[in-house]
Amino acid sequence: MKRLQFLDWGATLPAQAAARLLSSYSAPGSFDLSHVLAVVPTEEAGRRLRQALAQSADRHGRAAVPPEVLTPEGLVARCSKDLAVAGRGESLALWMVLLRAENWDAADRLFGAQRRNRERAWLLATAEKLEEMRDLLGENGLLVADAARLLEDCDDPERWRDLAELDARHAEALAAHGKVDRNRALRKSESASRRPPTSPPTARGGRDAGGHGHVDVEQALPARVRQIALVAVPDPMPQALAVLEALSEHVAVDIYVHAPESLAQAFDAWGRPLTEVWRSRPIDLQESAIVLARDPLHQAECVARIMHDAALAPAATVIGAPDAEVRPYLAAQLASAGVATHDPAGLPLLREPSVSLVAHFANWLETDRFEALQQLLRHPELLARLAAEGLGVSLEALLAAADEVQQKHLPETVAELRACWTPRTAAERALVSVLDRLAAWEAPAAPVAPSAAGSLRAFLAWTFETRLLQGGTPESRRFIAAADALTELFERLDSGVTAALSLSRADWFALLRHLLERAHLYEERPAGAVDLAGWLELSWADASHVLLTGANDGRLPETLVGDPFLPDSARKRLGLRHNEQRRARDAYLLSSLLSCRSGSGSITIILGKSTREGEPLRPSRLLFHCADESLAERARYLFSAPDKPEPEPPRTVCWRLQPRRASAASTAATISVTALQEYLSCPFRYYLRRVLRMRPVDPAKCELDALEFGTLCHHALEELGRNASLSSCDDGATLAAALTRAARTQFHGRYGTSLSPPLALQLDAAEQRLRAAAAEQARQAREGWRIEGVEVELAVELCGFRITGTIDRVDRHSDGRLRLIDYKTSAHPRRPEEAHLRPRRSSDPPWRLFSGGGREQAWSALQLPIYGLFARECYGVEPLLGYFNLPAAVTETGIATWTEASAELLEAAVGCASGALAAIRDGVFWPPAADVAAFELDEIYLGDAVGAVDGAWMAALQGASAALP
Repeated sequence: MKRLQFLDWGATLPAQAAARLLSSYSAPGSFDLSHVLAVVPTEEAGRRLRQALAQSADRHGRAAVPPEVLTPEGLVARCSKDLAVAGRGESLALWMVLLRAENWDAADRLFGAQRRNRERAWLLATAEKLEEMRDLLGENGLLVADAARLLEDCDDPERWRDLAELDARHAEALAAHGKVDRNRALRKSESASRRPPTSPPTARGGRDAGGHGHVDVEQALPARVRQIALVAVPDPMPQALAVLEALSEHVAVDIYVHAPESLAQAFDAWGRPLTEVWRSRPIDLQESAIVLARDPLHQAECVARIMHDAALAPAATVIGAPDAEVRPYLAAQLASAGVATHDPAGLPLLREPSVSLVAHFANWLETDRFEALQQLLRHPELLARLAAEGLGVSLEALLAAADEVQQKHLPETVAELRACWTPRTAAERALVSVLDRLAAWEAPAAPVAPSAAGSLRAFLAWTFETRLLQGGTPESRRFIAAADALTELFERLDSGVTAALSLSRADWFALLRHLLERAHLYEERPAGAVDLAGWLELSWADASHVLLTGANDGRLPETLVGDPFLPDSARKRLGLRHNEQRRARDAYLLSSLLSCRSGSGSITIILGKSTREGEPLRPSRLLFHCADESLAERARYLFSAPDKPEPEPPRTVCWRLQPRRASAASTAATISVTALQEYLSCPFRYYLRRVLRMRPVDPAKCELDALEFGTLCHHALEELGRNASLSSCDDGATLAAALTRAARTQFHGRYGTSLSPPLALQLDAAEQRLRAAAAEQARQAREGWRIEGVEVELAVELCGFRITGTIDRVDRHSDGRLRLIDYKTSAHPRRPEEAHLRPRRSSDPPWRLFSGGGREQAWSALQLPIYGLFARECYGVEPLLGYFNLPAAVTETGIATWTEASAELLEAAVGCASGALAAIRDGVFWPPAADVAAFELDEIYLGDAVGAVDGAWMAALQGASAALP
């Protein structure tokens, strides 16, 4: 027997539901509701009901024995509790194996080339989608084969027949391991006389009870239960209603609806809002209650501001968060305001450090990627354990060695690194020992799955063997809860179907990470915390003030869009919950929320204009449920821009930076030509790079930078001078073959033979430039030039300094002329005079100026003139100076000679070098140049050295180098 009962929606739901349940109990003594089975929409709603029952009984001065409380899903699951139902991990693992199988026409027709690639990420994503499809069908007790029959006249019946074949094979494979999927388990729990559905469901959205067969009442309903209460469940899964329909023949089923009895015609016999009524019923919402926000962060800021301005007490406030993207912003923003929050939906398990460590470790073992190793090495839990064990070097040195190796060799995998890397320093040898230690936990080849879990357990035992737990602290409770969750997950993956499948190590770890990403950790509610309630939980909140965030279409009402297997039209035909039903449900729930707080309390609705990534969002369509005469004004407001934010202040440093003072020894008497050029470019940046030896590290680096690309080409071009047969060769093909061979040898020796796509492209680009250089070199040889030397080291004494450098190449013509060549692999060809001289500036010191060619210029580089000075002293002749340009446009490859280079120019360059060396000796490293190209360390002072660095402190560096501390 079913009885529909209505609760006053002018008051909040939990207290009323508790009072109604207790009102039917007239016996003296404690309230004993053990004979009642209460069905509520969510687990949190059940907690709220039990709490309300205890509070209501306490007000009567009596104790209470609460009823058993289940969700609709829990009620359905009870029907199959005695069967060996496969877990999510087992089902996903089996899907991975089946989707990878050969000669499966149905899978090829469904997924095409994607399945043929069989990438692990695709396998898991597709397996998850197939499970979600089966879950949706299971809401109405359907198998995939049932859906295929019911959709026989749809647009693509062949696709559904293929899906049914996949589902059947999956079920057969599970049965071979003694397991059954959830939907088939429910079928087995019903009468053997159950008839498969052969017709579409009824218009109300569910098949009649006869379609489901006869529920095993003894299994679904304990003997003590004499009453079932379906309490404010506006959208139960159809199969739960079928179970309740069968049970109603044996016990009374009371259906409580949180609405006035005057609206009885707006609900069906199960208390579900009727679509035809609620999709057009106006919602009494004032525009003043709607707040527009820019993005998730601004939504959280609005909540914090409203709570502060209205002095809302946390105990009297609940925050609705139907949009999961907004939740972390709410928690962070309110925490900064001193307000604790509690998320009944739980926190991602991966937020717990011990679990994220497992995920990082599994990611590395699965992929062997060096990037995954870098992430693992930087995990604080692993670093703490390594520090306790002792490495012989500091953790900073260890991580710096890992960075150095990554920057130098750009390995994709650890195996590739080991093939091309020879450790040389103590820190690199320590890195090898850590790698060996971590690799010791890799699972042996067979049996893979059990040993994989065992490896993780051993790794965790080693990592945390020195951990001391402080009893009762939140951190300790979270650590223990996370450890329990990991243990349970390992046990599930280390037994049953997953163990029997003998997954590869990579598949096992990928499955583990997939499950970890979807797992949650449930914490106790802190005292005085504000709840971040889901949409269905809001009706069960007793708080007087509701702040509803995420009031955007797709989030509210909840909308399923773009499902690859079950679009909304198919869900309607199959009797599944669909978007129109959800809209009616959510229109009713919003009306209920507003009505509860119409007399006292408040509700504020906050909708965002964009996602975190800037994607535009639409207002919830529920906000357009207003009177026709108000619709235009409502739409105008909802699509207007939110209040302009206060302009964010520019980024600034919290204090003026004071770079470390270098010792006098740092201004050594030897300086390279390249360093001298850096000083001319910017004295301050020279100080950072050359004196303090600062350099950045790009952890995401995956290709050669400009310097490394040039070095690669330089090393290959050395072959022209080191091989006597090539130094005067005028055959372009021979030269090209030698250069490209040298480039490949150099490249593979440093980066390995298995190159990533970016590195392969760069090697190809280098070979193109070298082939063009070979053609130009052959032309030079035909003109009488012969390579006399390569990588010629130079040293010039000047002003007490020893200037060192390396001349890329020295050429000698048959007529005796000498030419010094510097290779340039910049994107565009450059002329030497343009690279060395620039227009004068007012801030230039006199020693930097050069008057020649009828105009006054300033030195910006001294490389070629110093080379010329060296050649004049070493060879006794005035050399020609030039660049061998190897630009990106290979048609522009060629030698550019400095035609105006003269003895006067060399002497002027000596004067500039003398002035720069004197400034370096005197510690003049300030002010920074404002017009130089981007520098890799600029980000440490936000691109504004003058504003971020203590100029007075830097100016104090000026003076004799001996005065430096």
